[in-house]
Amino acid sequence: MSFRIGGKVVYPAHGVAYIKDIKQLEVSGVNVDFYILQVMASGMRVMIPVSAAEDSMRHIIDAYEVDQIFGILKTPTTIAQQAWNRRFREFSEKIGASSILEVVEVLRDLWILKRKKELSFGEKLMFERAINLIKEEVAISIDINQDIAEQKILQCLEASHKHHQDIMIPE
Repeated sequence: MSFRIGGKVVYPAHGVAYIKDIKQLEVSGVNVDFYILQVMASGMRVMIPVSAAEDSMRHIIDAYEVDQIFGILKTPTTIAQQAWNRRFREFSEKIGASSILEVVEVLRDLWILKRKKELSFGEKLMFERAINLIKEEVAISIDINQDIAEQKILQCLEASHKHHQDIMIPE
């Protein structure tokens, strides 16, 4: 997987970023090359060692993966009842994962929970984080406005809810 200056990548849990530069810095007496990223949503600058880039960032999804996202959001599912702190920990791990599809699963599952009960403060923040990460990448991937991407995401979630009853199963 090759990354180039000026390219767009995804830095998991932070979203889409531009590769601004590649710089060599001395770390503990060793010269190390770093990608310098600028996260689009926050403007935050991040340095990723080139040697760790394969594990730390990924390319933007393509149209096929966008279709997969919409498919996951439209597909009804069951979620196990579990303690909020365990669920929160699992969702946090998925949001930090390199796969956008795991973030989509978090959004879908939080949507189901939201239809059943009020989300905790932390779950509400996680819901917003998940939808923001997904809409940002979908918008860039298929070249649409982020507001339109969010509408499409919410329409898929609503379609799933209208056609199927969400079921909570005991763990």
